[in-house]
Amino acid sequence: MSGKAGQWEPTGGVFCSLDGLPVLAAPDGKPVKITSPTVTVDDLRRLNVLAASSVVQPSPHTLRGVETNVYAVGRTQVFTTRIQTFDVTIRAIPVAYTFHYGDGTSLGPVESPGGPLSRAQWGAKTATSHLYRATGTVGVTVSTIYRGEYTYNGRPYQPIAGTISVDSAPVGLTVWRAKAANVADNCAADPAGWACGLPTR
Repeated sequence: MSGKAGQWEPTGGVFCSLDGLPVLAAPDGKPVKITSPTVTVDDLRRLNVLAASSVVQPSPHTLRGVETNVYAVGRTQVFTTRIQTFDVTIRAIPVAYTFHYGDGTSLGPVESPGGPLSRAQWGAKTATSHLYRATGTVGVTVSTIYRGEYTYNGRPYQPIAGTISVDSAPVGLTVWRAKAANVADNCAADPAGWACGLPTR
């Protein structure tokens, strides 16, 4: 401060040392080396953070007009990297998910990744399930939002400002329609009998 409210005066600059480590110019003009690393969301983005997997139940086929359960499987990922002259450990932690159902609709971002159902529960509505209105083939994906935190020299973890989003590979899903009929044929004895074929799409 120069002594007047709202006014500032520069006291030094920033330049690079010969060893590549950024230093600050102190008011007396002598360089002062940085004593702690600066970890940004760009550093987090450059790491090979893996996407959470999207799981669909039932799969690879489901029925139009019936709830299809979709959930994500992710985990905290740990990386060791070198930033400036420091060995830094970074954690990427999943905090939210956006589910893309492949028919133009999405859910999220939501904090819950959802979860699996037993086979006997297939068709039940869940917080992350979806009801398809039309038949066809779709690709189901999930976008996972990660926050980051880092540590160095055994210090407590510190948060990294900002988040990143990573998209999963699509899971192929075919949506069929069901057709019920009363038949006199025994499909086990005569698979070629009327209405004994595959489901009608």
